[in-house]
Amino acid sequence: EAEDPEYGRHEDNGAPAVARLQELRDQQKFIELLKDATLEKSKLDAETIARLRDPPRSLPDLARDPDYRYALRLYMENGHSEKAYRGNRFAAMERDPTLEVPTYEAIERLVADLTGVTPIKTDMCVNSCCAFTGPYESLENCPFCP
Repeated sequence: EAEDPEYGRHEDNGAPAVARLQELRDQQKFIELLKDATLEKSKLDAETIARLRDPPRSLPDLARDPDYRYALRLYMENGHSEKAYRGNRFAAMERDPTLEVPTYEAIERLVADLTGVTPIKTDMCVNSCCAFTGPYESLENCPFCP
């Protein structure tokens, strides 16, 4: 006696190869892009990719550099806000001109060195509905905002 085939396996009742709804087509496109993702296609610079493939074996010694420790604290406490960091850096250096607080760019490099995390900056909807990446990369207006 032959067993019945598994339900749905031999019947033509599955999801269509290409979705009919735009939202589902966008999701399928994201899935395909993720399947095809590589570091070279990631918009990371060559230095960052090299660091990811061969991470540093030691970390900067922050115990010997109080200005960098202070700057790292400013950066973290301000939620990585560039505007807040620059304003606090200016105020601190105005109060004590002998301070050598690193620039925002320098502290971002330090954070990247410490964590291996590097930002990939992408345009977004002003209402934070979506990032203009993947299927939305070529859009100039948010597909979700009226």
